Amino acid sequence: MPPKTTPSPNIIGIYGLPGAGKTTILSQLRLTGDMSPAYYDYYEGSEVIDSIVDGGLAAFKQLPHADKQRHRATAIRHVGDEARRSGKGAIVAGHFMLPATSGESDDDLDTELQQVCTDADLDTFTHIVYLQADPEVVRRQRAGDQRRARKALPADELGRWQQAEMRGLFELCVDFGIVFAVVVAAKGRKLRRIVDLCAFWSTGEEENVDAALDKVREQVDSARLEQAKTIVVFDADRTLAPYDSGVMFTDEADADGYLGHQDDKMGGLLKRVFGGPLGYSHRAFQQVSVMLEGLVYRSAHSLELQDLYDATCDLVAGHIGMYQDMIMHLGQLTWNQDILPVVVTCGVRQVWDKVLQRENLRVPVIGGGRAKDGYVVTPEVKAAVVEWLATSGCDGRREVFVYGDSPLDIPMMARADHAFVVVGDEKTRSSTMDAELKKAIRGKIFRKSRNKRFDTHVWQVVMASKITPRPGLPITELEWPQECAVLQKPSRFASLKTSITDLVETTKRRGKELCKIDELESYSYSYSSDSSICNSYRSTGQYTVLNYEPHDNTNIALHVAPSSASKLLSSPMRDASIAGPALQEAHVQAGRYMATHLVSELLGLEEYSIPHVQGVDTVGHRLRDEAATVIVAMMRGGEPMARGVHQVFPLARFLHAKQATKLDRRDISTSVANVLLVDSVVNTGKSIREFVEHIRRFNSYAEIVVVAGVVQSGAIERHGSGAAHLRGVFVGHGDVSMVALRLSENKYTGQGGTDTGNRLFNTTHWA
Repeated sequence: MPPKTTPSPNIIGIYGLPGAGKTTILSQLRLTGDMSPAYYDYYEGSEVIDSIVDGGLAAFKQLPHADKQRHRATAIRHVGDEARRSGKGAIVAGHFMLPATSGESDDDLDTELQQVCTDADLDTFTHIVYLQADPEVVRRQRAGDQRRARKALPADELGRWQQAEMRGLFELCVDFGIVFAVVVAAKGRKLRRIVDLCAFWSTGEEENVDAALDKVREQVDSARLEQAKTIVVFDADRTLAPYDSGVMFTDEADADGYLGHQDDKMGGLLKRVFGGPLGYSHRAFQQVSVMLEGLVYRSAHSLELQDLYDATCDLVAGHIGMYQDMIMHLGQLTWNQDILPVVVTCGVRQVWDKVLQRENLRVPVIGGGRAKDGYVVTPEVKAAVVEWLATSGCDGRREVFVYGDSPLDIPMMARADHAFVVVGDEKTRSSTMDAELKKAIRGKIFRKSRNKRFDTHVWQVVMASKITPRPGLPITELEWPQECAVLQKPSRFASLKTSITDLVETTKRRGKELCKIDELESYSYSYSSDSSICNSYRSTGQYTVLNYEPHDNTNIALHVAPSSASKLLSSPMRDASIAGPALQEAHVQAGRYMATHLVSELLGLEEYSIPHVQGVDTVGHRLRDEAATVIVAMMRGGEPMARGVHQVFPLARFLHAKQATKLDRRDISTSVANVLLVDSVVNTGKSIREFVEHIRRFNSYAEIVVVAGVVQSGAIERHGSGAAHLRGVFVGHGDVSMVALRLSENKYTGQGGTDTGNRLFNTTHWA
């Protein structure tokens, strides 16, 4: 069915069982000051029929069903015409089902129920409220009705009648694009609820945007906004976490099925709403909002609605675990006064408030919620919020970053300077995003990219290495805003396919260049229960093909020096006759080699101008972000090797630290792009993990590279002695990699006279 093109006036139907209190509600609405006659006219359906049928209502009741339906259609068209003529809304009380009888009574259940709602009703109504009443209460009210003679009916029959009406109305409303709400007819609550709904539904699209912006002004600290130079906006559902709060809310609140839909997943009903005539319109989001709230409302017998709503939000929030990378990224953003992070979501605001509070993240959330909030978050609202944040209270325009995951986020991405599509699991992520993004890019709705290699400023952030990226978008990682505008770095993936064709296609798709054999042989290891190390490889042309397939959820990216270089450089380091300065020099040489051949390949280079001997400038190369690099010599054994690394990267800062806590926050702040942790030997990896965790408390952006002379295989085997230590470094700690001169399966740990630190500095007598 086509959607209704005229958003106003609203024509609201009030349905319910005969005796449920429709006429009483209509009278109360006429009298309440909250529902001014200036905005609505009120109609009792039977009174309208009485006025248009010759002989009035008494004659109407004697007519056959077909003639009754014709008069009912005429009556509702009359109401619609009056509403359009006056410009005022209409509230109409009527029937959906009645017994198939031609007698004087319209509520005699001696015959089957038949639908009396007409096509004209479905074409006219914009909203329908159903008064759900306790069947026993309805039975008593019918028995005590002094104005009308009603047949006594048992409560169980009234209950079946009511369920049939609610199911039938819901299905028709979804199919015809009518907003539908169930109101529990509890004493003292139904009138307030209907008044709130009517006020909510009377908000047009422009008023909705204005109301949402009022919420932004309320939520966002004005002083913080004025100070901010950069705005970072996040969607919530499937962006901050791999979950949809709306679907989870319905599953949590509706154990027995909404309107009898016990066999349906509620997520399917939400999809029906958005997939129906309403699409992703303002009214569709209003429908979802009242549906979610109604799930709680209909069970609110002993507790207040707000209490039950809060409790449901608590339960849903408790099941949502944010991406660890997002937690670290948001944490860093909140510490910088020049950057203002904001969450703007079409989902349930209160749920995401609680999720962020649990992670100690003080980030304002603009989102959907209850009817009394007075607004819903639509794609248009998201775009308006981004535009307001970019321009409010400043002479120019702030730089804006936007992270989203679905077509609902494209309008706000189009208002950003930098847009990022967060890519999650293929089974749960948006299935229409690829096509909608392609359409948007072709339509040139995005700002022009500053990177000449790409046509748009849209990038994708893949949240796990096993996830297949979306096609056609360059890949990056969660970026620190100041760096993102200057340089976008490609994401690296530990998992490579065994087939050369798959490898080439995978690396092309993921933005990762294959390494040349004569420059670097890079081994990636995976471990299974029956094999401690799997590191076979073969050469095809000038490239290395890695036989790598993960057997567990932890991928360890260990880049090892080619065997010839490893043998030559490690020989003096292993020679027991060499100690003191000579051994230190061997470690310095190893550090220089790994910095030149391994670290530089891993982190990449940047160009800069240098004077040529011919008197002109030429292009030189250095480590990418070398001046923003910190080299940490893990004392004592890592100091000589770290010196060798420092000789290759002279612009880097050089620090000494025996314990992680010795690293001052100022030395590893968010301005640091690379951290190189240098140690001569990694045994269990316990110290490395402590350093990485300490760094991530203050800097979630920096790439961390562990540089080691030798790594014990037990530190990275799945069931090895270091399983509780080093493998944990590669889970939930962002971008962490490792380079080593060699990997050792020797389980021996040096002590006393064989300890590397003692040999380096001639302190074996301490043993």
